[in-house]
Amino acid sequence: MGLNAAQLKINFDKRRNTRVERADRLNLKDGENYIRLLPRSLDYFEQDQVSDICFSYLTHFNVVVGDDYGVETCPRYKGRIHKCPICEYVFGLKDKEDPLAKKIRAQRRFLFNTIDLNNIQKGIQIMEVGPKVHDGIINIAVALPVYGDVLSLQEGRNFIITRTPKEKTNTGYAAYSVMPIPEKSSIEKSLPPNFKEIIAKLELALPVARQYTDLEEVLRKTLDVFEKGGKSTKSTVSSASIVREEVVHNVANPEHVHNPQSLQHVVTVPQTHPVPHPEQVVRPVCFKSGYRQPQNSCSTCSVKIECRDEYIREDQ
Repeated sequence: MGLNAAQLKINFDKRRNTRVERADRLNLKDGENYIRLLPRSLDYFEQDQVSDICFSYLTHFNVVVGDDYGVETCPRYKGRIHKCPICEYVFGLKDKEDPLAKKIRAQRRFLFNTIDLNNIQKGIQIMEVGPKVHDGIINIAVALPVYGDVLSLQEGRNFIITRTPKEKTNTGYAAYSVMPIPEKSSIEKSLPPNFKEIIAKLELALPVARQYTDLEEVLRKTLDVFEKGGKSTKSTVSSASIVREEVVHNVANPEHVHNPQSLQHVVTVPQTHPVPHPEQVVRPVCFKSGYRQPQNSCSTCSVKIECRDEYIREDQ
């Protein structure tokens, strides 16, 4: 009896380099997308009530992975005990409008079980979206009893998610709107026989963050490239460097899990990006705690972004 560490490492590396079982992805197309939302887990069928309809995680866009731009999963989405050197760097900056900080700040992503009503034969797919689409869905889902239970298989709601490409917006980013179909409807006849088994696997699609020391190296490379003018060692920047586009990127091939022993590591950054001491930052009395219920005055506060970041960090 005992632990076979060598075999454990082999099994872990195999899992780390193997695609997750849910590789079915739904990409929102330009124009109207007719979507039906399904429960995120079997809790919906086994409990009287559930309080969430999706899974979420944090990711860093525009970081240098290898020799090109890419994305990295932020370990903080797993809880406060998990530390992230990229977040520590961003939180440590006095200027929260720092160009690099704005690009690499952790962004939250959301995973839904869905059916594309224009392509039902595809079955249950994973829709990954950002805050705009997620918030639009939640605003409708919480409007009970106006819309009822939007996840109900018998009397749920279909949604229209409209995507406007960035070329047709004034912001340079794709725009989204979410609307419910007025009539309730049943989706049961469109579900595969093993739909519960598929629904239960959504959580497996959550990406696994790499070790703290690996993310430190990603941060160092990112800072170095940024200081050189933002050009990677490759001549072409990959599509993964797009920031805040509500697109679905492949979260298969999860990387290393967090190493608890690395919690004591400290991020070392170039002198060109000094990390200020906390006492150098002037903060209002409501700092961090006031973000739970922001006031109108928050929109003009000089530390509003830092206040939000600190609130989010404490809330993980």
